[in-house]
Amino acid sequence: MGDCYYLAALATLAEWPHRIEKVFLSKNADQRQIFGIWLYKNGMKTYVLVDNYFPVLKPGYRGSGKPIFAKSHGNELWPAVAEKCYAKYHRGYMIIEGGNTGPTMRELTGAPTYMHNFKAGEEIPGLWDKLLEGEKLQYGMSAGTDGTDEGELDDNGIVPGHAYTLIAAAEVTNKDGNKERLVKLRNPWKKGEWNGRYNDKSNDWTPALKKLLKFVDADDGIFWMPYEEMCTAYSVVDICKIDDKNFFTYQKVSNDNGYAIIKFKYPKNSTEPHLTTFAVSQKDCRAEEADGNSNFTLNNYTRQVDVKFIKVVNDKK
Repeated sequence: MGDCYYLAALATLAEWPHRIEKVFLSKNADQRQIFGIWLYKNGMKTYVLVDNYFPVLKPGYRGSGKPIFAKSHGNELWPAVAEKCYAKYHRGYMIIEGGNTGPTMRELTGAPTYMHNFKAGEEIPGLWDKLLEGEKLQYGMSAGTDGTDEGELDDNGIVPGHAYTLIAAAEVTNKDGNKERLVKLRNPWKKGEWNGRYNDKSNDWTPALKKLLKFVDADDGIFWMPYEEMCTAYSVVDICKIDDKNFFTYQKVSNDNGYAIIKFKYPKNSTEPHLTTFAVSQKDCRAEEADGNSNFTLNNYTRQVDVKFIKVVNDKK
């Protein structure tokens, strides 16, 4: 099933075990064998509960008894639990087929996420600096390719229409003594890797570079590649600005009057700078499909929103 965007979002958060743990209501099922996850859907925090039954292949089929959808490569159940919860929220596995990793990371964390789209060979001004910032501040990052994911690799080892975790970005000195920008990515399939410059068998690697970047030669879906090559092979980079110290709050508003006034408070005695993000969310198209409404277009559910901020000083009311 084509929900690699969702699995890539989970894999991105799993780079930090405490972050993927926060997605789940608890590490273990309760006494009734019920699991659950938190979702920040359409701007609102909610949770989804599922039982411990998962779809598997019928007897007589090749791979009989194995999971049909998400599965781990070890003795873990959490990927299947998270996928089933997401499918249940949208009322079916087929409805979650196809999507984007960036918005999904926001749905799993509540953190603001920014999508950077570009054409092959095009470099977005400032994107490299944003990747370095993400590396420094430990933001969740991902990258996606154009095309249709049919389970096959392109000649360069990259899967079309597929989502990858962007693990790291680094500026290094190559074997010729020149500066080079590299990115590290992971295929959620845990197989299939870039076969161009700086692939696992490339002679671009020097002993010093291997030590600096903690290089591992393994068929594990993890690979390094030049940043410029990434801008050619991929078409989108997502950056989720997760901050473990931040908190999420929301307010549901009505548009009956054509406008809404939202009041909020902020800590007055804070001595450290902090990021405050305001987001306006609408019911998404996937939610409409889950509700059985197939007669809609994106324009029906994408409306212009005018947001204005008024600073109130010494509010004594």
